[in-house]
Amino acid sequence: MRRVLIVSPHYPPSSLAGVHRARLLARRLPEFGWEPTVLAGHPDDYEEANDPELERMSAGVRVVRYRMLHHRWTRPFGLGDISIRGGPGCLRKAWALLAREPFDLLFITVAPYYTALLGPILKRRFGLPFVLDYQDPWVSRWGAEQPRRSKAGLHHKAAEVLEPKVLRRVDLLTAVSEGTYAEILARNPWFPRERCAAFPIGGDAQDFDYLHDHPRPSPPVETARRRGAPVVACVGTFPPRGRETAQALFDALRSLAGQRSSTEVPSLLFVGTTGLPEGPSDPIVLPLARRAGVEPFVFEHPGRIPYADALNVLWHADWLLLLGSDEAHYTASRLYPYLLARRPILAAFHAESSVVSVARRATAEHMRLIVYDERAPARTKVEELTRALAEVKVGPRLPAPEDSAFRPYSASGIARGYAERFSSLLRSQGT
Repeated sequence: MRRVLIVSPHYPPSSLAGVHRARLLARRLPEFGWEPTVLAGHPDDYEEANDPELERMSAGVRVVRYRMLHHRWTRPFGLGDISIRGGPGCLRKAWALLAREPFDLLFITVAPYYTALLGPILKRRFGLPFVLDYQDPWVSRWGAEQPRRSKAGLHHKAAEVLEPKVLRRVDLLTAVSEGTYAEILARNPWFPRERCAAFPIGGDAQDFDYLHDHPRPSPPVETARRRGAPVVACVGTFPPRGRETAQALFDALRSLAGQRSSTEVPSLLFVGTTGLPEGPSDPIVLPLARRAGVEPFVFEHPGRIPYADALNVLWHADWLLLLGSDEAHYTASRLYPYLLARRPILAAFHAESSVVSVARRATAEHMRLIVYDERAPARTKVEELTRALAEVKVGPRLPAPEDSAFRPYSASGIARGYAERFSSLLRSQGT
């Protein structure tokens, strides 16, 4: 069996969304002849609250931990990035592992981004093929809009300088969507397109199996249901450039409220919008709803909740909601867990998002898809959104999506794709 070292600074019990690439891939790679070892930061050094239940859900994978400068020491100096305060520890532990044990391939997933700098160093010393995986763009449109002398602006400038230097040593570039790596190629046209591949994060039915074995109520859904109307739930961080899409949705909700009685207007529930740990945090969605005059129909739980509880929100809601942004690359990896929840999904996305091609594989009972672009932006889709919201009702759970249509997007299907690309890379290098 071939062996791969997966470097992912965040890994369960970390509760950040970025853990799921490494978590799902490591769980399923052995099915296809690859034995993973995950190299991750030590839980005591994570800044976010740990999620012990997610760690239990992720058992069975070998994980090696490294220590980092604790955020209590670095935050006073404005330094929280785990790939900076953990960089030296990660390099030392990776070096020791590779010197002591045989590995066939090095896989680093970003964000956090500065971990990518370790790839060229380790490749040069140990001669391993280096795979770099992008869950989000390193150089982004949002970063370009930040003040040049702000911390975000300085990170953006550093990314513009460092990204091409790292790519010079990359053997295979993967990303959550073709749009994500297309933007990288536009900035670095010398990088060979044939050394790129797109793999979404995916979803794993095993996670819902765990939930079924450990049932629990869903307080956020119960709160939203008190209005006596169906609940449409959206779980996850609100996209930084998603305000226009949300505004169109709330305009549609206001239109529907003018035509129907209150209990016929669905409750929209947003959970984890800030992406920040549990605790006091300012809402993001409610101010938009207030300006649109639909605040009574909108509920927001800004803080991030434990992963199993987030899945439980999806399981208990009547419909599910996915909102995109005006950035074409935006992929919303949570689409795949949504499908596994077997509830109707209302999705509004840019036409070039990878979500659109996947969503169109779903049947009409599973998906109401609204597509916008620069010529017909989200604000022109209010009427379509109104019609979709008018369809929302309480109903039985749907049958599982057709397996053949979505197998490539399951955790197992994605691991198969990665294993094939890993093996092909080794063959091309004669190893």
